[in-house]
Amino acid sequence: MLSGYPGVCCSNVPMIPVGTARTNDDSDMRDPCKVRRTRDDSVDIGWGPFRFGDAGLFWGVIGVFAFSLTVPLTRVAAPTFGPVVAGLGRAALAALVATAFLLMTSQPRPTLRNLPMLTSAGLGLFVGYPLFLSLGLETVPSIHGAVTSGLLPLATAVAAAVLAGERPPAIFWTGTIAGVGVVLTYALAHGGGSIARGDAWLLCAVVSGGLGNASGGVIARKIGGWQTICWGLVVVAPITFVAVFQKSAQLAIHAPLQAWFSLLYLAIVSSLLAFCAWVKGLSIGGIARVGQLQLLQPFAILACSAILLGEQVTFASLMTSLLVLVCAIACLMCRRSRSS
Repeated sequence: MLSGYPGVCCSNVPMIPVGTARTNDDSDMRDPCKVRRTRDDSVDIGWGPFRFGDAGLFWGVIGVFAFSLTVPLTRVAAPTFGPVVAGLGRAALAALVATAFLLMTSQPRPTLRNLPMLTSAGLGLFVGYPLFLSLGLETVPSIHGAVTSGLLPLATAVAAAVLAGERPPAIFWTGTIAGVGVVLTYALAHGGGSIARGDAWLLCAVVSGGLGNASGGVIARKIGGWQTICWGLVVVAPITFVAVFQKSAQLAIHAPLQAWFSLLYLAIVSSLLAFCAWVKGLSIGGIARVGQLQLLQPFAILACSAILLGEQVTFASLMTSLLVLVCAIACLMCRRSRSS
């Protein structure tokens, strides 16, 4: 289970709360697998030379790999349950779990000042993105969702510039535009040079996801990463529950087991746990900088689509993956610029 702001949870590794005082005890030096938090809120994880010192990137990587199953599993769930149930039903189920988390931990209610940004995050991440994604994947294969998701970094960066006041350097924008250009070239080459209706829905999902990412990163700096996700799900719960109730006839009890598994994964992981890690990474490492990890996500999705759905990964896909990886590395080398 992913932890939120109180600490970092790893397998067989003790949790160290933020702000824990450092002592003169050298016991952490005797344990090579300790997790150590530095003054700049980075996390030193690993053993010997194998260390990961950037907490923002650490949480971002976890989120990206957890999200990599979202597109292929949506492709499995949408034809069975319909786009509304597959898209908004997962948010409704996640809202129930999120409510339990908030009650068990006695979290304070968000203030009225934070409510607009929290609502923006909820609408972008839990209403617009999953609904548009499900509508698109009803008619196009998951490989289209993989390549269009490569546009998310640019959408996130543009929204970040407006909402968070971040000012990435020129090399950041150069790498982003280059990566997006590679993805678009790949998509057009495999789509016959035209944009189908399903692809148009996927582009709407990109815009919605970018706005939700940026809004979530801003508000997470004030109320915490997992709290932002949980409250975002609760705020939009009236929309998701009403929409699912109206389409409840499509919630087939005797649906295939893989469809039910897909819906549950989309609800618990894609709509909750993965977002907790992702928004935490955005809030610590910078919305625009950590957001560039999404350049790698399309190719993680391609791998999952090949394994789960039997889609073929071509040489062109591998070369595109390599080019996008180069663009992502160039962007990640940029230090987060301070907000003016």
